[in-house]
Amino acid sequence: EDGSGMVLRCVNCLDHAIDGEWRLNGKRRLREAYKARLDETTLDQLEASGNSVRFIAAPREVVTILVR
Repeated sequence: EDGSGMVLRCVNCLDHAIDGEWRLNGKRRLREAYKARLDETTLDQLEASGNSVRFIAAPREVVTILVR
């Protein structure tokens, strides 16, 4: 809402954890990424590499990631 980043969400519909990765188009490199709650309260910092960020999605988890 503050316009300084983007919210990425996905859902793991499986009964086991999976590795995930968001890859964004464009020339802009990600400076930082955070795993967050559904209300977008930040939790753990994730490693942003170029235009992508990797994460682990627990079984049946809704994953929210904030990137800048």
